[in-house]
Amino acid sequence: MLRSRSLAGAAVGAVIALTTMTAEASGDTQTAARTDDAFLVRAIINEGAAEIPENVSFTLHTLGGGGEADLAAESSGGIAEFSVPSGDYLLTTAYGAMLKQEVVQVRGRGEIAHTVNLNAGEITLSVIPGIGRPALKDAIDWKIHTYGRDTEGKRHVLHQVSGANPYLVLPAGWYFVTADYGGRQLTHTIEVGAGNRFDYTLVQQN
Repeated sequence: MLRSRSLAGAAVGAVIALTTMTAEASGDTQTAARTDDAFLVRAIINEGAAEIPENVSFTLHTLGGGGEADLAAESSGGIAEFSVPSGDYLLTTAYGAMLKQEVVQVRGRGEIAHTVNLNAGEITLSVIPGIGRPALKDAIDWKIHTYGRDTEGKRHVLHQVSGANPYLVLPAGWYFVTADYGGRQLTHTIEVGAGNRFDYTLVQQN
């Protein structure tokens, strides 16, 4: 699903921070099974979507009684195949700006692979110098912030990327975006919808 949105922002100065990313942790325990001595894991952007074929990273950490987690296995690409003993593991899935953690149970052999539903949406970002003008081609520094503020009234940076027209996969929800370029800063609130793609264009106000 393709949607385009044009947004107007106000110009102010800003300093670029280092890239940061926060994890979305799931408190639920999910059950997965082995297939031919292998624990298979795949990721989808949202319910009903095809599996993500590349650029996904999976890591498994053991869950000990003392609360410590040791790395058991890791894999990058599309579908991951792990050979691990039965037990409880912390599964971390990373894809683009997404980072999701959940507890999984590996219990013997079976034919069912575990699917990680990122419950995410897709967005692109760009800036135009005025209505009807072509998008800027110069590098732009983008920050994705939390929409809400903490108890001190501050937003937190969740992700940072540089480029004229970046593509991002983010958890469904609302975010506050800043675009820094040429001594200017544009800001606006955006929405990410699970299973949807929004193409956001911020409009420079002269």
